[in-house]
Amino acid sequence: MARPNIIETEPVELADADLVAKMLRALGDATRLRIVELLIEQPLIQKQLVAEVGLSQGQVSSHLACLVWCGLISASRTGQQVEYRIGDPRVVWIVDLARAILERSGAEIASCRRVDARRNI
Repeated sequence: MARPNIIETEPVELADADLVAKMLRALGDATRLRIVELLIEQPLIQKQLVAEVGLSQGQVSSHLACLVWCGLISASRTGQQVEYRIGDPRVVWIVDLARAILERSGAEIASCRRVDARRNI
C-alpha cells in the first residue's frame, strides 16, 4: 500500500478538539492499534486477526466494530467471510507519524505517569 501524501488542512478549531481526541482514543487502545497495523500490511479476515492478536473472537469483533464505526477501517463481505482493510489511507500516515514521534520522544512518553494516571489525562 502506497503511503498517502500529507494533506494541507485548516487548523483544527478548538470546538473540534474533543472530536480529534475521540478519534485518537480509537487508535489509542493497544489492541485496536495492533489491528490497524496488521491491516496496514494487508487486508485480513476476522479469523486471521484473532490468530494474530491472540484475543477471543468476541474481543476482536468488538475492537473491529469500533474501528469500522469510526471509519478507520472498512469491512466487505464475500460469502460468509468479512475482510477488513484500512478505510482511509490517512490512517497509515497517522500511525507512521506516531512512530516517528516515538523515535524522538519515546523515552519521555514511556515514563509519563500522567497519561496512565487517569483516563481524562
